[in-house]
Amino acid sequence: MRARAVCALGLRWSRAREWRKHSSVVRGRDWQMRLVFWLVAVWVMMVAGPGLCERASAQSVVESFESLEGWTTQASPNARVEIALDEGVRGKALRIDFDIEPGGSFVIVRKAVNLKLPKNYAFKLWVRGEGPPNDLQLKLVDPPGRNVWWYRQRPCYFPPEWRLLTIRDVRVEFAWGDEPTGQPRDVGWIEFAVAAGSGGRGSLWLDELVLEPRTVRRGAPPKPRVEASTSLEGAGPEHVLDTDPHTAWHSGILLAKQWLQIDFQIPREYGALVIDWDPLDYAVVYRILASPDGQQWWPLFVSEHGNGGRDYIPTGEAESRFVRIELEQSSRGQGYGIRSIAVKPYELAASPNHFFSALAADAPPGVYPRYYVPEQVYWTTVAPPDGGRQALLSSDGAIEPKPGGFSVEPFVYREGALVGWKQVRSVVESHAADVPIPRVKWEHEWFALRVELLAGGSGQANAFFARFELENRLPETAEFSLFLAIRPFQVLPPWQNLNIVGGVSSIRELAFDARTVWIDREPALVVQTPGARFGAAYFEEGMVTENLLRGALPPHAQVSDPLGYASGALEYKWSLAAGERKSAFLAFPWSGEDVPGLELATDGAPEAYEQHVRRAVERWRSTLDRVQFELPAEASELEATLRAAMAHILEHRNGPALQPGPRTYARSWIRDGVTMASALLQMGATAEARAFARWFAGYQYPDGRIPCCIDYRGPDPVPEHDSNGQFLFLVGEIYRFTRDIGLVAELWPQMQRAVEWIERARGERMTEEYRKGDKQVFFGLLPESISHEGYAARPLHSYWDDFWALRGLEDATRMAAALGEKEHAARWALLRDDFRSTLLASLTKVVAQHNLDYLPGSVELADFDPNSSAIALYPVDLLPSLPQELVRSTFARYLTILRARVEGREPWDSYTPYELRNVPALLRLGQREEAWEVLNAVLADRRPAAWRQWAEIIWRDPSWPRFVGDMPHAWVAALWIEAVRHVFAFERGADAALVLGAGIPRRWVESGVGVRRLPTHYGVLHFRAHAENDGLWKVAVDGDLQMPLGGIVLQLPWPRPIRSMRVNGLPSTTFSANEARVTVVPAEVELVFEEEQP
Repeated sequence: MRARAVCALGLRWSRAREWRKHSSVVRGRDWQMRLVFWLVAVWVMMVAGPGLCERASAQSVVESFESLEGWTTQASPNARVEIALDEGVRGKALRIDFDIEPGGSFVIVRKAVNLKLPKNYAFKLWVRGEGPPNDLQLKLVDPPGRNVWWYRQRPCYFPPEWRLLTIRDVRVEFAWGDEPTGQPRDVGWIEFAVAAGSGGRGSLWLDELVLEPRTVRRGAPPKPRVEASTSLEGAGPEHVLDTDPHTAWHSGILLAKQWLQIDFQIPREYGALVIDWDPLDYAVVYRILASPDGQQWWPLFVSEHGNGGRDYIPTGEAESRFVRIELEQSSRGQGYGIRSIAVKPYELAASPNHFFSALAADAPPGVYPRYYVPEQVYWTTVAPPDGGRQALLSSDGAIEPKPGGFSVEPFVYREGALVGWKQVRSVVESHAADVPIPRVKWEHEWFALRVELLAGGSGQANAFFARFELENRLPETAEFSLFLAIRPFQVLPPWQNLNIVGGVSSIRELAFDARTVWIDREPALVVQTPGARFGAAYFEEGMVTENLLRGALPPHAQVSDPLGYASGALEYKWSLAAGERKSAFLAFPWSGEDVPGLELATDGAPEAYEQHVRRAVERWRSTLDRVQFELPAEASELEATLRAAMAHILEHRNGPALQPGPRTYARSWIRDGVTMASALLQMGATAEARAFARWFAGYQYPDGRIPCCIDYRGPDPVPEHDSNGQFLFLVGEIYRFTRDIGLVAELWPQMQRAVEWIERARGERMTEEYRKGDKQVFFGLLPESISHEGYAARPLHSYWDDFWALRGLEDATRMAAALGEKEHAARWALLRDDFRSTLLASLTKVVAQHNLDYLPGSVELADFDPNSSAIALYPVDLLPSLPQELVRSTFARYLTILRARVEGREPWDSYTPYELRNVPALLRLGQREEAWEVLNAVLADRRPAAWRQWAEIIWRDPSWPRFVGDMPHAWVAALWIEAVRHVFAFERGADAALVLGAGIPRRWVESGVGVRRLPTHYGVLHFRAHAENDGLWKVAVDGDLQMPLGGIVLQLPWPRPIRSMRVNGLPSTTFSANEARVTVVPAEVELVFEEEQP
C-alpha cells in the first residue's frame, strides 16, 4: 500500500509543480507548499523504507502477454504444446497447453527480447495452472544463444488461482554454455518451459512479467506489525511473534469469522509458516493469503479440516509484504487462539523434500523415513525373471510398488508406544541364498517383525505380494497393533535426483472399499488378510503417524487432499500368546485387471501366499541354475552373489531393453547393455542377448552411428563414440556363444553402417592437420567424446572409445568371414590393422611425452584410469600388442591404491565397483592372488551384504546421505559375473585357446572344485579338478566342445612344477612347468609334480 502511495505522491507532486508554473497563485505562498510536499515525502520515505520507492518506481514490464506476436513453441518427442490468449490478472494472459510424457519430455515457449539486467534484480510473474506436478523453468538466453541461465521449480504444483511469483537473481543459476560464471547481463531470449516430472496434460497461465531492480538491504529488517480483527484483553495479536511460550493471541468470541494480519514492513521471502494453535480454540476452516501491498491478495493455503496442534503450512517460494490469516470456523465457537506463528526461511520451499525434512526434524524419531534424518537408505529390486516392472523393498522394510509412487511402511504399537525403524534393529535377509526374494527383519525386545516381498501370481492375477509376520517375544500374551502406513514417500531417497527425484511423491485421493486401497482412483493394493481397519488423513490434519502415535487411525474412509500429501494406514489388532506369530498379506496389483482375482484370494491368504512363494522359487531356480558349480563352503557367498547378479540383470529388463537400474538408471545404455548381455551369455541365457541386439539395432541413425542410450523417448542424441564398437562386439559375442548365423545375417546391414561410421569418424583425425606437430598424437583416433563418464564436463580423445572401436572392427571382420562376405572381411581386416597401429602409436607418444609408467586413459589428460585401461586386456584382448612392463606397472599401481584403501592407510570417500574390470586383466597377467584381492575387497562392500548387490558408488561410511547411482546396479552385477567366470575359464585370443582354472585357489582344488554346463566360445564345458594328494592332481574336461585351435590350457595353482602328464591314460608332453595343454575332449588328466625340496 505504501509503495503505491509513494508513486502516486510523486505523480501528484509533479502535477503540482506544473500547476504552479502556469497559475496566477501568489508566489509568496510557494514556500508553504514546498514545505508541505517536502515533509510529506520525508514521512513516506521514513515509513516505507529507502528501498521500496526505488523498487516500485523503477520496475519495468518485460511482457504483458496481451498478444501472441513473437512467441514460438518447441516440444520434445512425445510432447505437444499449444499457446493461446486467455483472461489474465490484468487484460489478457498467455495460456500454455501441454501434454508430456513422464521423464525427460518438455515443452518450451520462447520470445526474443532486448533486456539489460541490473546488478541486483527480481522478476515478478503472475502464474496459475492446472495439471499434474511437473518442472517449471524460466530461462534467460544471451543474444548469441550460447549461454543459458535458468530458474527451476522441481516439481511445481501449479496453483489453481493466480499467484505472484517472485524470482530473485540469486535463484537464477547458470544452466549451460561457455561462460559458467556470474549472472546474465544481456538477455536476448526469454523462455518458459514445462519439463516432465509426473508428465501428463495440463495448462499454465502467465501474466505481467515485470523486472524490478533491487537494492541490497543492510542491517536488521524492521519489526513486523501484527493486527487482528479483535483481541481479548491481554491476548493481543503481537504475541504470535514473540518468543514467550506463555503468551498468545485470542480473538473475541462473538464474531464467527476473524482475521489476523502480519505486515513485515518490507517484502519478505519465506518458504513455510508454522502455526501453534490454542489447545481448545483453533480454526477448523481457515485460509492464508499474501499480498505485496495490502490490496491485491492471492491464496497461499486453504484448510477445511484443521484439528489444532501445530500446523505446517507449505507456502511455496513466496515473497510478500503482508500475510493474512482469515479464520472462518472455530473448533468450539469460542473464538480463535494462536500461540505462535513462525515464518520459516525461503529454502524450505526449494523442494517438497526440504519442507518434509523440516517436519521430520520436529517429529519423534522414526516417524518419517530414515532419509529425512538424513541417513542413507538402501533398497533392492523385486521383479519377475522377465522384468517389466520393478518394486523396491528398503532396508527398513518399506515397500514402493512402482516408480515415483507411494510406499507402505510398517509400525507396531503397544501400550502407548509406537515403534518404527528407529526403535528396532533392522536385519536384511533373503528367503533363500539362491533366489532373489528379499526380507527385512525387525528385532525388538517385545516382538520380531518380518517383511517379505515377491513378484508372482498366475494368469488371472499378477502382483507383488507382501507378508508382514509379527511374532510376540514377550513371556506372556500381549496386545499389538500392526499399522501399515500408506504415505506419499518413495523408498528412493531425495538425493537420488537423476532422471527421477526421490523422497516425496503424491497422493491426492485415498480411499478404501473394504478390500482394496485406491490411490488417485487407481487400485493400489488389495488386502489379502481379513480384519483390517483403515483410516485416512488430510495433510492439514497432520500425517497419519500423528494418529498412530496415539494408537489410533485417522477418522476418514476416504480423503481428497489438494496438496497431494494425503496419508492413511491399515491396522491389524492382534492378541498374541508368547511366541505366537500372525501374518498380514497385501497384494500390489500390476494393473486394474488383476484386482478381481486378487480379491477372490483373500480368504485363503496364507495358503495362496505360500503357493506364490513356491512358484517364484521354482521359476527363479530354473532360470538361475543353468550353470552349476561345485565349490567349498567358504565360496558359498561367491556363488550366491553370482546368481543374484544374474537375477538383477534380468529383473531390470523392460521388454528387450537391458537397464542397469530400477529407478535412477531405468534407461538402456549400449555400453551397460553389452556387458550385461555378455554376462548373460556366459551364464547360459541367450534369448535376452539376442532380443537386446535386435532392439538396439533398430535405433541406429541413418549415418551409421549407434546411439549411446535409449529410453521411452527414443535414442539419446549425445555423441558417445564407444557405441559402434560395442554394438559390433555384441553381435560377435552372440555368434561366438550361439553360432546363430541367422542373427548375424539379419543385422548385417546395421553392422556395415556401423563400420562405415567408424571409418568416417576416424578419418576426421587423418587429415594433414593431424600428420604433423602436436596433433600427431591424435592421428587415426576417433574424435573426442564424453562416453567415458569421467570426461562428461569436457569431451576428450578417450582411449576407451578407441579400444572398443578396435574390438568392434575385429568382430566385424570375423562376422563378415562367417557370412562369406570375403571382400568386406579383407577390407575391414586392413582397416582393423591400421587402426591398431595408429592407436598403439598414439599410446606410445603420450607415454613418452609425459614420461608415464602406466597406460593413459586419454590423450589430453594422460590420466591414470585402470578401470578404463583394463578393457584393453578384456574384452579387447590386446595384451600381446601392448608394452608388457607398462601394462604390469599400470596394475601394480592400481593394487597399491587398492591396498591403501582396504588397509585404511589412505583417506578416501568413495569408489566405484567398476574396479571389477581389473580382475580379468590381472588373471590374464597370471596374477591370481592379486585378482582375489580385488574380488574380496569388492565383495566386502556389497550394500547390504545379505542382498548380494552393489550400488554404482560405494561410500566409505554406509550411512552417508549421498547419491549412489542406482541399486542393485546391473552393470556392476555383470562385471561380477565376468570376473568370477574368469576364475574358472576364459578365451585367449593370442593363441586361440580356452584357459581353465587361472583364478581357482589351491585350497579349492584340495577339496574338489568344478563347474558344469558352462557356456564358452567353443561350446558347453564341464570341468572338475581335485587333488588326490600333494603330488597328484586329477582334472576332468568334458562337454559339447569344439576343440580350440590353441587347445585347452590348464592354469591351475600347482603346488610345484609339473613333472609328468597323462591324458586318458596315455602319456602327454604338452605341458610346461606351469601349465598343461589338452587337445582332446573328453579328457581325464593326471598331473604329477616335482618332489618337494627339503
